[in-house]
Amino acid sequence: RESFKLSGWIMNPYNRMTIKRDGTGPVVGDAAEKHFRDMLALHEKLFLWTAEDKGDFDFITITDFFGETFTIDVKCKERKKRHSVQDDAHVTQAQQDHEVDAYFFYSGISDDNQQYGFDLKPMGWCMKDEFWKEAKRVKEGDVDGVYRERADAGKLKYEALRHPDDLLMHLQGRDDADV
Repeated sequence: RESFKLSGWIMNPYNRMTIKRDGTGPVVGDAAEKHFRDMLALHEKLFLWTAEDKGDFDFITITDFFGETFTIDVKCKERKKRHSVQDDAHVTQAQQDHEVDAYFFYSGISDDNQQYGFDLKPMGWCMKDEFWKEAKRVKEGDVDGVYRERADAGKLKYEALRHPDDLLMHLQGRDDADV
């Protein structure tokens, strides 16, 4: 696995949470985290990639000169079809009490021609409390269309999320991202 170094910290990215029966869930999760890491770096945000050391979130960002922090858990669902805002953002029920400020959601389609091995599309983000307030609750075994739920979870349509670019404004303390 790739290591990432920032300010003397060396972190090995990985995602220990998966509900895929074949164990491949962490692969697309790692790819999404790398994409998110590169997005933060491109926009010159101060951050730590903490996925290996902290179970509740993947990134800690520094939002101001006083060291105010904001934690983000990156979520990615591997899909077999094109990305759609009608698809669902999922968070397993077991993670509802995790100490994290926000979720950032990706949709990923396996594609060896892409930089991270997946065609990754940032679908949006929301504050953790917003997600759990608005999410539809499902139970393991529930059927939703042609899919059977693999775990108790909360689901929210991607179209209900904030635009991915709004997270960067939020990290800069811009009020227009807090609508």
